[in-house]
Amino acid sequence: MNRYYDKRLRMANLTIFDIDTYMKISPTMRKKILYYTSSKTDKLYDRPHYSNSDFDNEVLIFGRDSPELFFNYDDRIMSCDAEEEANASGAEQHTAQWYENYLTAFHGKQCDLQCIYAGVNRSSGMSYLRFGYIIKP
Repeated sequence: MNRYYDKRLRMANLTIFDIDTYMKISPTMRKKILYYTSSKTDKLYDRPHYSNSDFDNEVLIFGRDSPELFFNYDDRIMSCDAEEEANASGAEQHTAQWYENYLTAFHGKQCDLQCIYAGVNRSSGMSYLRFGYIIKP
């Protein structure tokens, strides 16, 4: 088991020896244990592999969804300048804080990142992210 999963299982008070217990947990809860975080500084599982069946449908990997959020896919907001600014911010890559800094740089206005979904496009095998955020005036 790799370090990412080991850390997530420890956070759920499970060990590799409790795998039978883990398998009895509902698939929805298993996804939440392995992939979800509410902290903007935790590393995210943000590039799922196409063979990972947990991502047959989008999985919420950060925050909470709500109807007033503006949503955007990561491939629609690609910008080298925004990436440079996010890197210069000091936030660690693959965290919600880094993505929030990226969105702020991209829009040129303060953004409040509320949630991130991760998924896999089954036709191309490419992973994607969908950000839910509020652009502050």
